[in-house]
Amino acid sequence: MIHPSQWELIRYPPEGYEFVFSKTMWDKGIEKIMERPPVIHALYNCFLSKFIPVPIAKAYLQKYTKIPEADLIFSYNHLVFKKKPWIVNIEWLHMLTGANIKHLFQYRKVVEKAFSSNYCKGILTWNEVAKRSILMNLNCGRFQDKLEVVYPAVSKKGFVKKYNKEKVKLLFVGAGGPSDHMSFLHKGGLELIEAFILLDEIYNNLELVIRSPIFEHTKRRIRHYSNIRLIEQKIPWSMLEQEFKSADIFVHPTHYANSFSILDAMSYELPIITSDVYNNPEWVEDGVTGFIIKTSDKIPYYWKNLIPSGPTLMLRQFNDAIRKVDRRIVQELVKKISILVEDGGLRRRMGRAAKQEIEEGKFSIKQRNKKLKEIFDQAVI
Repeated sequence: MIHPSQWELIRYPPEGYEFVFSKTMWDKGIEKIMERPPVIHALYNCFLSKFIPVPIAKAYLQKYTKIPEADLIFSYNHLVFKKKPWIVNIEWLHMLTGANIKHLFQYRKVVEKAFSSNYCKGILTWNEVAKRSILMNLNCGRFQDKLEVVYPAVSKKGFVKKYNKEKVKLLFVGAGGPSDHMSFLHKGGLELIEAFILLDEIYNNLELVIRSPIFEHTKRRIRHYSNIRLIEQKIPWSMLEQEFKSADIFVHPTHYANSFSILDAMSYELPIITSDVYNNPEWVEDGVTGFIIKTSDKIPYYWKNLIPSGPTLMLRQFNDAIRKVDRRIVQELVKKISILVEDGGLRRRMGRAAKQEIEEGKFSIKQRNKKLKEIFDQAVI
């Protein structure tokens, strides 16, 4: 299965390259499971991850699977054992061995051997934090020169931003599935609601749009606020795009990493308010493309050695911690949102700077493809 984050790369590859792919038996099997109710997905993940590292198993199975003829294999979050040149794009190190964090250390030698292979031509990450996690947790002496940070890219949107002078619309986007209630908590939704309730006492021109399923007790908390619009169901991209286009500020006080909705919001000329967790300070320049707020000291963001919240999501203490509102974060959100509500000129400058980063800066397809072409060219020599 192709992760949504990879479609921008497939649609806009570096000059002289194209991506070819076909579904393997593994992919077809996963698709069948994903068609089942969410509880089946959870049981599947818990059962398999308890006993075997699923990405490692997948890599071994694909070693004997026929794939389309290609000069270079580009892998996403799993190793390659075929005797062909390959490059891997890794979100976080632990994803090479799956959800059970113990497997990362049990199979560390397998990962190091694969990375040291002459067939491995590049190890790419989306941020410096993920790169450091590899350096800290593996013996990288034989492959350190293969490590590269290649920032993800988002395509230009080609629209002219229209600013609403009557209202200031805040947008929050969580996961799109009907059962993804925890995503609302993972991305700081509780703190945002409490901040908005305080802001609503100060300003009479605010609107908050929440694109995420939320828990019933949270619905009861906001039911009397006519200026909070809740979109719980999954909606077509064309509808979500209209929310981005009509928004003024994208608020994302997340406890999680690699939130691609941040880059989407930047492409729609929105200033970003987000937390300093993991890679966010690399993606949002504080005071230029938005504001960075300090994360909670009550939440166990890191499990060990820069291993991010992916494995932590399965730990009870993390999920328990994010169910409780951190009042310091609420107050910081109120402060930063107020600055942008009161200063329309600053909103526009930050939004335009964010859009510039997408169209010409480090998150542009042009910059990404320039770096990828250099890596690919070296790999196929």
